[in-house]
Amino acid sequence: MNCKIRKTEDNLITIGNGVMLFGVWTFLRFVLSFFIFGSRTNEADSFAVRAIAVGIVWAVSLLDAGIRVYVGYAARCEGMRRKRLPYLALNGVLLTFYSLAVLMDFGFLLFATERIAYLLIVLVIDVTSMIFLLLLMINSITIRKLRKQTAGNGGQYES
Repeated sequence: MNCKIRKTEDNLITIGNGVMLFGVWTFLRFVLSFFIFGSRTNEADSFAVRAIAVGIVWAVSLLDAGIRVYVGYAARCEGMRRKRLPYLALNGVLLTFYSLAVLMDFGFLLFATERIAYLLIVLVIDVTSMIFLLLLMINSITIRKLRKQTAGNGGQYES
């Protein structure tokens, strides 16, 4: 049991790092997508409309990156047996969001006539991100069950 706990803790630390890195990637993707594809907007758009669009893109990308960094950091803390922070609910929200994003990516890819390579890369990264979030959820629940079993045995580890 002790070996299984350590392995799950190591998995949680590694997955937490991955979730944080995907948060940085998501932020960069939002910003780069806006600057690359947002430059094709109609010149007749007013400055106020563009300013609102820029504000929304920055707010959404910062919020997503912030939530991911928090979830990843909290998972790392739990894996290192530090103070446990509540993060599973936020992870569930992110998992739901990315499940929907993957479905949308499939739809965009099916009907795309241009930027197919970009959409395919986004799809692969979103699927990978969703897998990371799912693994984080599974490992978090597993480590809590294992620790509870160990505590129920009076701290004695089973072989």
